[in-house]
Amino acid sequence: MLAHSMFSSIIDVRRNFGLDFVRAIAILLVLFNHTVNYFLTFPLSTLLGDVSGIYGVEIFFVLSGYLIGKIFFTKVLHAPSKKTLKTFYIRRWLRTLPLYYILLAIFILINIMFGKEQVFYLWHALFLQNFFPSVLKFFSVSWTLAIEEWFYLFLPLIAFLPFMRHASAKKQLVGVGAIIGVIILARAITVLTFDSTFDDLRKNIPLRFDSLLIGVLLAGVKLHGKRVYEELKKPVHVLVISTLLFLFLVFITAIYKNQTIDANTFVKIYGFPLGSLLIGLLFPFLENNTFLNLKITQVPFFANIIRQISILSYSIYLIHLTIFDICRAALQNILSPVVIMSVALVLVYLL
Repeated sequence: MLAHSMFSSIIDVRRNFGLDFVRAIAILLVLFNHTVNYFLTFPLSTLLGDVSGIYGVEIFFVLSGYLIGKIFFTKVLHAPSKKTLKTFYIRRWLRTLPLYYILLAIFILINIMFGKEQVFYLWHALFLQNFFPSVLKFFSVSWTLAIEEWFYLFLPLIAFLPFMRHASAKKQLVGVGAIIGVIILARAITVLTFDSTFDDLRKNIPLRFDSLLIGVLLAGVKLHGKRVYEELKKPVHVLVISTLLFLFLVFITAIYKNQTIDANTFVKIYGFPLGSLLIGLLFPFLENNTFLNLKITQVPFFANIIRQISILSYSIYLIHLTIFDICRAALQNILSPVVIMSVALVLVYLL
């Protein structure tokens, strides 16, 4: 915990509390999803848990794109070269890969030691596990990492496309928007041709790049579309966007409750980018909101909790299901589900 405190003190100056709040909300939604699936049962628990998990992950995707978008527009697009590619890849992978591979090795050892079902672990090492559903039974949360890591590989290559190189800032924004459109079209063709399920599409690596690119596009708007960015900060627009997001989530929840989501072509094609766009359009307000970024930060206890959850969100995401599994297996015949849940959540935070 001392290391965590030292780390937070170092990065506080550069972090935006509003976006830390968004990241904390995302991981809490994912934790709620898996907590109700593992330990708690109440009316509509599975439904609310599943929808929370879906959009917790969507927040992570859009936020990742938004945060990396500034680097993409100012560093990679500004001067695309082998050197900028190398720098981009090294910095991204040093932030995500070491912890992932350490935990992957630990989880493989646990699987072997306890005689659990073995899978072809190489797919996880290469981030190809999403293409093999049976493999995803092991380290199941890693499906989102597979999408993000391949996206990080893909994103800077956009800078070398003929219509992006040496283009004006506005044309570059249009170019990113066009790529988003191509991905949506590819998903539409996939849905209409193969009748893929919602979950299959949700974990399809190239067909999910649109959600991250929406974040990148909004980062580009922040840099090169100041007028639009300023408009998005206004309360009236925030109210409209928030209302649309609420109605959209109600719509998705109703479809999910009726178990018709796999039959809904509109949701399978447009649900991901629509949800991601509505979430991302709130970022300008959240990262500039006075109440969040000035008032709340003056309440140290609450502000520090949010910052810590945000800082630890990546490690919490990777490790929490394994902790849940261990706690449930070891304590289910001794303690009540609520107590097991409490122990598991404490361990997730401490570890």
